Amino acid sequence: MGLPIEVVDTYKYLGVALSSSLSFTYHLRDRTSAAEMDLNRNWSSFIAQDLIPLFAKKN
Repeated sequence: MGLPIEVVDTYKYLGVALSSSLSFTYHLRDRTSAAEMDLNRNWSSFIAQDLIPLFAKKN
């Protein structure tokens, strides 16, 4: 007949991570992690600029 449907714990659809238990926990952790990485990348390039005095970078 057809192929069996694969059962998974989480599935990302339209940018939202859906879990088998319909919990938002996985989605929130995924988005939080992505936001932290973006903030760290932006912050490090901001700190690397020569416009910020050295004493301010150490604090």
